[in-house]
Amino acid sequence: MAGVVENAFMQLRPGYDTQRLRALLKDCQQIQALWIREHQPQLLEGKPYDYTTDCWISEDESPHLLLTAPWESVDGHKEWIQSHENAYVMDDIKALIKEENGAVDLYHLFPAGENEFRGDVLAKGPVKVWRISVKPEEKESLEKEYRLIETNSSTEPGRLIWAGWRVEKEESEELVIIASPSFEDTIESSMVVRMEDTKVSRFEQKPLLH
Repeated sequence: MAGVVENAFMQLRPGYDTQRLRALLKDCQQIQALWIREHQPQLLEGKPYDYTTDCWISEDESPHLLLTAPWESVDGHKEWIQSHENAYVMDDIKALIKEENGAVDLYHLFPAGENEFRGDVLAKGPVKVWRISVKPEEKESLEKEYRLIETNSSTEPGRLIWAGWRVEKEESEELVIIASPSFEDTIESSMVVRMEDTKVSRFEQKPLLH
């Protein structure tokens, strides 16, 4: 099952309550897991984890929350978004998010490689995130470069990497990489070094619930 991975960047209000945010997200994980087991049980059947959404947070001057979750399709995720359970949990979380335009950037990623997305493992530690924009004709070569990194790291324990192409796109293609910090030098030297700075965004996220 290839599926898609939900990625959501949410800008937090200044002075937000960290403990309340943690409590709300834990409740969200549990409520969503119950909904999934009733409506989309295949997402958790046989999996080594009990919920699908994982969370990280940045610790810079403009903190933001990163949420990820695997879904079978964009429509499958929309079914959850339109549910009463989602509306219930998001009411409280929204109070901690900025109200300005662009404060929430929600999109989906289609896998660029062969690795299974394991947010539950990645969320145990910090991650590095790269968002790389390229012309459509450059997509194939960039994916080859990523797949080479993925293949060469497949036997290294404790190092995890996953990447996907943004489904909701405009003129350019966008590759999003989520990886253990130990991949930084490899990604920067083999993939990012030839890119214009305006084409690459970098984020460092800390685990929030572990």
